[in-house]
Amino acid sequence: EQLLIDAKFTAQAKQKVIIGGPMMGFSLHQINAPILKATNCIIVASDAELPDAPAEQNCIRCGDCEQVCPADLLPAQLVWYAKDQDHQKLKDHDLFDCIECGACAYVCPSSIPLVQYYRIAKSDIRKNEQEQRQADRAKERFELRNQRLERDKLERLERSKKAAEARQKSMSANSDGDVVAAALARIKAKKAAANSGDIQEVNPQDRVAAAIARAKAKKAQQAENQLTSSTDAESPAASDVDPQKARVAAAIARAKAKKAQQAESPASDVDPQKARVAAAIARAKAKRAQQQQVNDQPVVNTDSESPAQEVDPQKARVAAAIARAKAKRAASKIESNDNNDQT
Repeated sequence: EQLLIDAKFTAQAKQKVIIGGPMMGFSLHQINAPILKATNCIIVASDAELPDAPAEQNCIRCGDCEQVCPADLLPAQLVWYAKDQDHQKLKDHDLFDCIECGACAYVCPSSIPLVQYYRIAKSDIRKNEQEQRQADRAKERFELRNQRLERDKLERLERSKKAAEARQKSMSANSDGDVVAAALARIKAKKAAANSGDIQEVNPQDRVAAAIARAKAKKAQQAENQLTSSTDAESPAASDVDPQKARVAAAIARAKAKKAQQAESPASDVDPQKARVAAAIARAKAKRAQQQQVNDQPVVNTDSESPAQEVDPQKARVAAAIARAKAKRAASKIESNDNNDQT
């Protein structure tokens, strides 16, 4: 623009400003373009000197463009392939050997802008090649990434395998491994039995009753032990009793009580409630006998109106043993009945 101003250029209607000469130059849409080192000339021709080109017509296959081409190309073939965007055919016909001199377009009787078609085809080919290179690069990176991920996966599997082998060796060397394996086996067996339905459901009430019966039996045993210890410590006559005779008398009393119990009711018909009551009565009798033996007081016979008599220590121990046997037998019956109810 500054150069045109210095040359005192006056723009006219439809006037062209061409950079690069009449054959290979190109017109500017705006005159504020810069001057480069490749700029060899600027043509400012009037409309009369350089009128617009006529409208493009069909090729008549005259062959003039082929005769004037300095690169010995086939301009007519190239322009057909350029219109069809057949880039492979353009490459096969050496499109990039064209120097874009413009001689073919100048001699063309059909006013076909051959050079413009070649330029557009060249730019499209370059663009497609660049996109193809980017796609190939992206594909290569994707394949490398997949290979890296696969390699990392194999390495993780190998590390896991080695760690599992090390754990197995340590478990086999350590005795705790057998315990862990046995526990796992029990858990698996329990799950399998639960899935197959072999485990039977137990009523919670039966469990509670069995626990109560066991607690009562334990208390009766403790009371029995306390009775024995207190009798041996406080009764002066306990040392005069023969242990062999006491054991024989206790065995006889237990046998008689067992026979009487079997005669009264079978074991299968025992009511758990009645058994609990009988056990409670037996414990109460044992406790009363213990108190009477410790205090060395006479026992009043409630069944008859005879006067009170002193209790013999031997008889008291026998009665306590019988009471203990009855309490123990009642507790065992209760537990057996609870087990039968659960099964």
